[in-house]
Amino acid sequence: MRISSPGQEAKLKASLAEVVMKIPHEPDKTSSRGRRDFLKVGGVSIAANLAYTALPPGAHAESTGKAPISSAQAVQEMMPTRNLGRTGFRVGIFGLGGQGALEKTNNEAIAVPIIEKTLALGVNYFDTSAIYGGPERWSERYLGKGLKGHRDQVFIASKTKERTRDAALKNLEESLKLLNTDHLDTWQLHDVGTLDDVNEIFDKGGAIEAFLQAREQRMVRYLGVTGRFRPDALMESIRRFPFDTVLMGLNAADKFRFVVDVFGLFVQEPHPARIFLFEQNRNLLHLCCGVIILGARVPIFQTLARLPQLLL
Repeated sequence: MRISSPGQEAKLKASLAEVVMKIPHEPDKTSSRGRRDFLKVGGVSIAANLAYTALPPGAHAESTGKAPISSAQAVQEMMPTRNLGRTGFRVGIFGLGGQGALEKTNNEAIAVPIIEKTLALGVNYFDTSAIYGGPERWSERYLGKGLKGHRDQVFIASKTKERTRDAALKNLEESLKLLNTDHLDTWQLHDVGTLDDVNEIFDKGGAIEAFLQAREQRMVRYLGVTGRFRPDALMESIRRFPFDTVLMGLNAADKFRFVVDVFGLFVQEPHPARIFLFEQNRNLLHLCCGVIILGARVPIFQTLARLPQLLL
């Protein structure tokens, strides 16, 4: 969809706002607390926890002799959740992405504790890819170790950049092995950025055949698509197949107009995967958003502690 005039764009934005307002949000355990309360109290709790853990051991003792209250536990209980696309899964509004510290070579001593800490803070959505961490696929390795023992409590999404059936299936088998699981919750076509990508994926022997086979054999539960290069290819993928989730990167300086073009597609051509995933966005929680994926390029706990400033 193209916008030919400022008036048309304004009309589209009004339509988008109307659609977003009509999207049902099921009540959950955080309904009595608004998002702002979570961000304010949660950010303070995380900051307090950081300060507490920085104290010398002798300073942790309480005069009452009682064990200190876990601020991480408080944040976990308060984490708002959202429906994730067509999956029916309730994800916390913040997820952990598998890049940054989680894709560096021989970085287990840092990566695994990050994963364990985010679990403690209430994160239940973890995103990675077969290409994160190079040929050794360090990201999937670290997540396989960090999430061990918690498989039933988390939603694991991985991706493949392969565009053919056989290569994609081989990719998936290795992902399952490294992630220490017998299935992915969502398997995604990674970074569909050109129409050539789309055509190869949907041609005979293309990756979409692997996706359908994997779902039928219960190697994956849901199917998704991601895009961050050009909206046209992502939109065409959505038109050709009813994906369960859609992940796209958003940025205030985005020259490709992902928000207007892709959301415009959902307004004019209703699609069941209406609730998106958004990568590292700010001030966008009011949109139809399943989960914001936080990266680990900076210490993740500093990022979480700053969320009230970033998102309010």
